[in-house]
Amino acid sequence: YMAAPAMTLSKTNDVFEFAVQLRSKGFPLATISQWCTGTNSLKPKDLVNCVKSGELPKILQSETWYQRSIRWYEAAQEKFSDSFLSKKYLITYIVMQYNNAADPVAYCRQIEQALKKLTPAQATEIMEARKIGLKSREQVVVELLEQYLG
Repeated sequence: YMAAPAMTLSKTNDVFEFAVQLRSKGFPLATISQWCTGTNSLKPKDLVNCVKSGELPKILQSETWYQRSIRWYEAAQEKFSDSFLSKKYLITYIVMQYNNAADPVAYCRQIEQALKKLTPAQATEIMEARKIGLKSREQVVVELLEQYLG
């Protein structure tokens, strides 16, 4: 669903290129949408429509979120596997924390630094988290993210 727009668009931007890069690593569209826009609003129909119109979907035209998330992604990529990053655990956690931050600008710097400071053992513990009792794997991962990233 990313290949046709990539071939037909006469003009792309960094957000779209990032989306294509994530897709090439096997990321599902919902996760791509969160990394690229901070929302889950990019849908397959948006990509179909952009093939017809020859223009980027409106949701991918703003680079404001991308300018933040690319730094988080690059920091996270040094610690986590693509397989883990393709799941929504980390980006959903970041988006939720960002949306609730008293100072979102400061949060952007803090989360980037926290990701860079993760030890290999902490990153492995997060990636290999398992269901514990009644807690789902996702709950365990979120608790570990809160513990290590703040």
